[in-house]
Amino acid sequence: MRLSVRRYTRVAVVLSVLGLSLAQGDVSLAKKEVEVAVDPHTIVASDGQPVEVNTKGIVYDQFGAYIAGSDGTGVLAESDRAEDVDPNALPATQSGSQEGTNSVIGADNRVRITATTSNPYRRIGQITFSSGGGNYICTGWLISANTVATAGHCLWSNNAWVTNVKFYPGRNGTSNPYGGCNATKLFTVSQWQTTGSANYDYGAFKINCSVGNQTGWFGLRAPSSTGLVGQVTNIAGYPGDKASGTMWFHADTVRSYTSLRLSYANDTYGGQSGSPIWNSSGSCTNCSIGVHTNGGTSTNSGTRITSTVLSNFNTWINTAP
Repeated sequence: MRLSVRRYTRVAVVLSVLGLSLAQGDVSLAKKEVEVAVDPHTIVASDGQPVEVNTKGIVYDQFGAYIAGSDGTGVLAESDRAEDVDPNALPATQSGSQEGTNSVIGADNRVRITATTSNPYRRIGQITFSSGGGNYICTGWLISANTVATAGHCLWSNNAWVTNVKFYPGRNGTSNPYGGCNATKLFTVSQWQTTGSANYDYGAFKINCSVGNQTGWFGLRAPSSTGLVGQVTNIAGYPGDKASGTMWFHADTVRSYTSLRLSYANDTYGGQSGSPIWNSSGSCTNCSIGVHTNGGTSTNSGTRITSTVLSNFNTWINTAP
């Protein structure tokens, strides 16, 4: 797989350098270590092709950089799917992929969303996929008509790309009001792929339909640290401990953060990995500020959308399926 080279994490690359010994009249090989800086956010794609970062379309207001979302038409009928998946298919049999411990904190305060075709819940869907011989579930959310954001570990797992990836927006038990779409290309970043560091646990995939035109899609914001603690954290997704295919919601606030992570006390469970962490501020309504990835004991956590993460999501939005 080809990786484009950018900056930050240092790796040693050993190059063979051809040297000539004029005094002895022979050719000798000498090895020299050269340090090359590789950006941990370097994009990797399931087709092995390099992807150039695209920042066009990112705008700014008093709260910083963001990409606006869309409400969609709300129309249930879908006529532009390239290929249907079974609209009556049940979720995978295993309860999913959320790193860390189960993460209902104290009493379970999640509320079931039954109006999954309402806004913004119709922008969220269940992901089913296969990995390492098993079938799993995660949660994803539309960020364009044909791009779905999720956690990196829902796309690259067991040291390989997952397979048989399908997305069901607005799923409600056995009902799939917008049908389902197949993934065509998966993306994550080099540091997640090589080390599995939670700081880089994010990704996206293209789908073979434009269902986002009906459902709408979330905006994205790279929030500044100023005033970040206390911001609302809405999380909705498809937990494996609830009835199959049902969506559940809980709201809390940012309790703490690092440069790359957000922590909050929203109740979640395995299968909700990849859920959007969203709120509204300034010009960005229903905008995600992070990707839920990990369960904990006193708080749960997700990958923070920074300016670099935002530009990667923007790149995936503008990449052909």
